[in-house]
Amino acid sequence: MFSRAPDVKDRKVADDVRKIVREAAAVFGETPFDRYLFLYVLEAEGGRGGIEHLFGTSICAPLDSFEDREAYRKFLGVTAHEFVHAWNVKRMRPAGLGPFDYTKESPTHNLYVAEGFTSYYGYLVAARGGAITREEYFKILAESLVTDRGNPGILAKSLEAHSWDWWLPTDIPYLTYRTNYTRGSLVALVLDVEIRVATGGKRSLDDVMRSLYRRTGTRATGYTDAELREALVAGGAPGMDAHLNAMVQTPGTLDVVEALALLGVEVVPDPASPAVPFVGWRTSSTGKDFPALDWVEPGSPAATAGLQDRDLVVALGDRRIPAERVDKELMFLTPGKPVEVSFFRDGILRRVELIPGAVQPPKLIVRPREDASPEQKGRLEAWLGARSVPPTP
Repeated sequence: MFSRAPDVKDRKVADDVRKIVREAAAVFGETPFDRYLFLYVLEAEGGRGGIEHLFGTSICAPLDSFEDREAYRKFLGVTAHEFVHAWNVKRMRPAGLGPFDYTKESPTHNLYVAEGFTSYYGYLVAARGGAITREEYFKILAESLVTDRGNPGILAKSLEAHSWDWWLPTDIPYLTYRTNYTRGSLVALVLDVEIRVATGGKRSLDDVMRSLYRRTGTRATGYTDAELREALVAGGAPGMDAHLNAMVQTPGTLDVVEALALLGVEVVPDPASPAVPFVGWRTSSTGKDFPALDWVEPGSPAATAGLQDRDLVVALGDRRIPAERVDKELMFLTPGKPVEVSFFRDGILRRVELIPGAVQPPKLIVRPREDASPEQKGRLEAWLGARSVPPTP
């Protein structure tokens, strides 16, 4: 927690953004601009997201992004994501994403690189620079693993197919964001770790991204599928192109736990997180007493009931639902038995009936193993350690 809430005029905010900027530039090896503008629009009623531009980004964030550490971490996360886009998408991009013809769709197999690899590097550079702690980074990774574990979309279609069909309507949950962003970021993590191991720490996914950027970053037509795979072999390690194909061209699960084990990092159930009936929402504290819905899974009990992102849930049945006790309150629900949900939307109190689904596994914890070997500890430090050279005072 903060000793006091930071403000956009606070030196801490500028310092944290500066840390992100330095580490992102270190990944790609250069800054292709003399000036970059971060434009923040703060909204009282929710608001979260950003859009990348060639020499800046416009970011919409909740007005209370600076009231607690979790909200501030998310503010830094979207900041880092959009800044990494300055290289990965605005300059180096998949063929098909430019030059744009705005009268038709622009399909590509590689949105998982454009968005997923950007998601991976966004939080990674924030952790390397110290804008977020390693503990926070591991918590973010644990959340990604839970999201990916509960994604039925990736069991139905491959990652490349999800990318190509981005433009199409679908009833499959997670078709776009949770597949291309979340699974794409985990594919990047697995590749990064395995390149480091295969080359004895001499190279990493950083080298692949830097190589692909230097080769295609100034080209209007973008990189092809073949060029992406060539970069994985040339800048990474032999066989990485085939491994990428295995992860992105067929549906199925992804063994991230095995890759993390090579770093001496383990994934275990969170004992403080009880198994609860499935409702299909993710909540966060907004600095208020009640949880806000960050997102609602399509087709879930919450979506069927009519709940939406940004709704502020205040009660389940007759029970008040404080933000810090959401999971524990869900324990009182019975799968298949309707419960009334009271919530605020646009300042108006509303009520809907929700029918909980089957009991779901608990949350996860990602953490370094106490018995990690010196070799594993070295890999972990090489992965999460700072890349940039601190500026002289």
